[in-house]
Amino acid sequence: MNISFIYSYSSLLFEIGTKEKKIKTYYKQACFLVDVLTKTELADFLSNLSIDKEQRKKVFKSMFQKKLETKFIYFVWTIIDFNRGDYLEKILRSFLSIYDDYFSINFVKVYSAFALNQKHLNDIRKALTQKYKKQIVLENIVDPSVIGGIKIESKYMSIDNTFKKKLEIIKQKSIAPIQQRS
Repeated sequence: MNISFIYSYSSLLFEIGTKEKKIKTYYKQACFLVDVLTKTELADFLSNLSIDKEQRKKVFKSMFQKKLETKFIYFVWTIIDFNRGDYLEKILRSFLSIYDDYFSINFVKVYSAFALNQKHLNDIRKALTQKYKKQIVLENIVDPSVIGGIKIESKYMSIDNTFKKKLEIIKQKSIAPIQQRS
C-alpha cells in the first residue's frame, strides 16, 4: 500500500501551523496526542469504519476541545473523513520529524550503566551541538548491560563506546583465528 499521503498530511499540518503562527503550539499538541494514541485505544476508535464518521469526530472533539486548537481538531477530522484514522499516529510523528528538522533539533539517547549527572549530560550536549550544529535534546537511559562507558544514538548518529561493545569486539577477534584454522 502506498502511504506517501502520510508526508502530505504532516507537511500540511506544518504549513497550517506556520501560517497561523502556532507551530510550537501544534508541536506540543502533536506530542500530547501521540502520547494519548500510544497509551489508549483511541486510534482503533478513530479508524473503526463501523462507527459513523460524524460520531467519531464528535467524540474526538468532546475529548480534546479544551486541549487542542480548533484547527488542529479540524485537521484530525479531515483524517477521519478520508478514513485515515489508523495512520494518525504516523502522520503526527512525521509532523514532529518535519518540525525537528526545520528547527534543527536532534533527539539523542545516551545509554549508560548508571544515571549520568547534569554536568556529564551538559558536556555531551555541548560537544554534540558543536559537532552537528543542531539543538540537542538528550535522554539518559540507564542500561546496566552496557557495563561501563556510554552509547549515543539518534537518527543521525550511533556511537558505541561501551565496555559491552569492546568485549564483543575482543570476542570476535579471538574467535576469528580459531574459525580460520578449522
